[in-house]
Formats: sequence, C-alpha cells, structure tokens
Amino acid sequence: MTSKLVERLKVRISVEFELDGEKVFDWSLFRLLKAIDERGSILAASRAVGISYAKAWEMIDRAERRLDIRLVERSRAGRTRGAKLTEEAKTLLRRYMAVLQKYGVRVEYESSKGLAPDLTIAGSHDLLLEHIVRETRRLGFDVETSWIGSMAGLASLMIGDSEIVPVHLYDARSGEYNIPFLKRLWLSEEVVVVRGYMRQIGLAYHPSLEVKRFDDVIEGRLRFINRVKGSGTRVHLEHLIEEYAKRHNMKPEDVRRSIIGYDREVRTHRDVAMAIVRGEADVGLAIKPIAELYGLCFKPLKWEWFDFVVSRRSLSKRCVRKFIEILRSDLIREIANKISGYRVTNEVGSIIYEGRSQS
Repeated sequence: MTSKLVERLKVRISVEFELDGEKVFDWSLFRLLKAIDERGSILAASRAVGISYAKAWEMIDRAERRLDIRLVERSRAGRTRGAKLTEEAKTLLRRYMAVLQKYGVRVEYESSKGLAPDLTIAGSHDLLLEHIVRETRRLGFDVETSWIGSMAGLASLMIGDSEIVPVHLYDARSGEYNIPFLKRLWLSEEVVVVRGYMRQIGLAYHPSLEVKRFDDVIEGRLRFINRVKGSGTRVHLEHLIEEYAKRHNMKPEDVRRSIIGYDREVRTHRDVAMAIVRGEADVGLAIKPIAELYGLCFKPLKWEWFDFVVSRRSLSKRCVRKFIEILRSDLIREIANKISGYRVTNEVGSIIYEGRSQS
C-alpha cells in the first residue's frame, strides 16, 4: 500500500445507542432531531437533512415506539404551529453529543435547504390519487407526496407541514367517515373537507388460498401483513377485531395476539400486495384495484369514502384549486370507470364540510 493511498484514507466512527440489544438512536436520527429543533418543522427538517417527509415520520415513530417516549411535540392548530422537541429528546441529543465529544468525533453535517414544493400532500395512499397528482404535475406544479397514513397526515396539517390530506377514517360510533376525526385533532375550524370518491376495501390474498371472511385470517392461521398505526386501513382492521371479539366473547388484545403477523407493518396498499406476491404473507387489507393489479384474489368487505381534508389557508392557492378541478374532471371519472373498485358520485370535488360555519 503506497503512502499516498494511506494519506487519502479517512476514519469514520459511528456512534449508536442500543436498548436491550436493539439500536434506538444513531447519527441519522440525531441530525433529524437537531434540524427539527432548529427549524421547528418536521417538513423543513426532512428537507434540510435530505430525506423524504415520510421517512422522517417513520424514523420518529420507530424511535418513539422503541424508547416508549415522545420525542417530538406537534403543536395544536389555532395556536403556534410547528413541531418542537420534548425534554426527553433534548436530553438524548445532549447525551449523544457528549459521547461524540468524548471520542473526539467532529460534529459536521451539511444542511440542504432546497426549494419548497408548490403543493404538499400527506396522508393515505391511493391508486386513483396517483393519477390526480400526475395530472397536477403535468400543469407544471411541483407536488410533494408523502404516504404516511390518514391520521399522520392530519397531524402534519395540524402543524402546518401539509396542505391536502387524503383520508379514509371510519368512525364506528357515528358510522361516518373522516369528519368525526377533525375535532379530535383540533382541526374543526381550520379545514374544509372536499368530497373525493368511494373505494372498495377488502381482503387481498394469495390465489392458492381461499378466504371468505375476516374470521378465516384468525381461524385459518394465515400470515397477515398489517398497515401502520394511524392509517385508515389500520383503523378499519381495529373495527374488524372489535367485532370479532364481541362475537366470540374475547378481549380485543387477545384477538390481536392471535393474528400471525399483526406486528408487521407496511405503509401502502402496494406494500401489502408486494408482501403477498413475494410470499412473505398470505393475506392483508387492501383496496380492490391494487389486489387486481398484482394478480391477487380479493374478498370485498365494504365501500369506503376517500376524501380530502384541505387547509383553509391553502384554499386560495392556484395549485390547490387546480388539484380540485382535476379531481372533479371528466378525465378522472373516465379513469375511475376503467378501474374496478371505484365509484365517483356527483358530489366529487364539492366541499362537504366547512368548520367555521358549523362551529
């Protein structure tokens, strides 16, 4: 080895925190939390460190679950918007910094400001929505999408990180979709709800199997692939679990434990289908068009409303208006008619909820 080559070699030291043998904190999370602390926004922080908004949420959620503490506080709508670190998170940052200094590791990282997109959409994933986003981009708008689930999407809107949130949250108590969840996140007076369309959700499963009802997942000991907490599909699964528990005089937590793969989570309907195609799971909840796209069998369970929660302060933006125009266009109706599992009604694109007029 030549001396010139030796001189070019650089030493890189990696510092990680572990808890019970599992990595819970590393340089990537340190950078993200420090950027949130500096900028007061998860969206701005994700851009600064060069990762997607969905990835930032995933990192925070995973760390909070493993550590069993809250790292980032999301401010309520109507007050100061944004995100800030908890005292526990700040303690972790100080502890991590102290270890870096102890071992002489220089703390340097480049921050990429990047340009803010014209429109930020964060929430539930949908096949027809992909077409709407594509058409919006064709008009020249820079659209950033993050498929983080319905509840996380509403939380992102609450802290000012998103402008349109696709949602399909079923409230078992009222039998309604989406609107009952706004008050729980203090969004009632901050948003309007734009009517979307209906989609058929059900059990997607491998063609070699036969699934007639949700009970078969449990009683047939099938390998399930779950969706992340806060997604509309996960909310629907919990409703199915509650119903099964009542019918069989069981506790919901016992039903959850009996589902093989309950703890394995993915983010989108496509991820569910791909896990089944790869042989990693037998069955999962998904929408009909995705099941058919991947050659899976499908047992329908119900039709659900897939709507769009829009920030009031964004309604006047040209990109938001164009998005809604495309949503109600004949083109989207034509596309929906060609894809099995969608229903577009005459309400599409209309405002079905205006918080201030109903407060």
